[in-house]
Amino acid sequence: MFPRFLLLLPLFATHSLFASPDFCSEQQEPKPIFCQDFENRETGLYTEEDLVEDWPNLQSLSTKVHFLNLGVSQNRVNVVDRKIDENDNHILKIKYPENLFGSALTGATWVMKFPEKYEQLSLEYKVMFKEGFLYDREGLFGGKLPGLMGGETISGGATANGKNGWTSRIMWGQLGRGLGYLYYPDMRDDKYNQDACPRYGLDHELCVIKRNKYFTFDDDSSKKCLSEWAADEFEFRFKTERFYKIKQFIKMNTLPEKNTDSVTTEDKVATTDKIAEGNRDGQLKIWLDDKLVVDCNNIRFRDVPELSIDSLLFSTFFGGNTPESSSHPHDEYIYFDDFVVREN
Repeated sequence: MFPRFLLLLPLFATHSLFASPDFCSEQQEPKPIFCQDFENRETGLYTEEDLVEDWPNLQSLSTKVHFLNLGVSQNRVNVVDRKIDENDNHILKIKYPENLFGSALTGATWVMKFPEKYEQLSLEYKVMFKEGFLYDREGLFGGKLPGLMGGETISGGATANGKNGWTSRIMWGQLGRGLGYLYYPDMRDDKYNQDACPRYGLDHELCVIKRNKYFTFDDDSSKKCLSEWAADEFEFRFKTERFYKIKQFIKMNTLPEKNTDSVTTEDKVATTDKIAEGNRDGQLKIWLDDKLVVDCNNIRFRDVPELSIDSLLFSTFFGGNTPESSSHPHDEYIYFDDFVVREN
């Protein structure tokens, strides 16, 4: 896997997080804590200045390599006009170049920190795969879509240990299958992970959420059946040239009473062996076009109160970790629009 790069930019400015008088201004109470619909942008190349203005308080992705951002500075992100629900909209068009894979060379990745920490939060956005996007090549693994996170950017095979961080994103898998994608402390523990998260690769264990005892689809058949469901009724598959509304909701797990005192230094975190595991009562819910498709109520995201929901992880790229499993034989594109973050 390629190393994660840094994005170090100023703290939240005093201006509003709302970007335009269109989609965002029409949001009902309670108002979102963040909304971005790109209507304030001219069509054309999405610049670093646009990125800073549209996504306040951008943060580093790694402590290893310092890079301004991934995708924007490499000219892989544009603003284009596209009709959604019969209305013209300015949306992001992101490029995934041919015969390449990984976050450094395909798609776009950045982290936007929220102005405060939250115990529960939802993220929703619209996504569309361009016509011709390859879903039918045998063995093609898929790629990543944006999500929420807390603490460090735990991805690329990193280990979530209950003290450092967690991430929750969405994936498209083989044949366009829709998947949840979670890094959390129990993913390496057979007792909790064996059925919940199959392991992929020798060097990094990735948690792909399907139907299992921890991440289950709604039992009501009227809610689990969309027109895109495959022959296996529990395997939703994305189609091209169609916008989908994706929403995920995270609620942090509670902590044993003795863990609730704040750990104030890294040394304390590193040397405190008596910290008990957090309770397995955290929640992850995912909706596709307002239909509940993943409903999990027993996740351990953290063991310490310092971890919460504090950032939006914009993460989209081809991966897999080999060209055979991930790269496409021609340029591909995905469109994004209408990002909303709420406290419910």
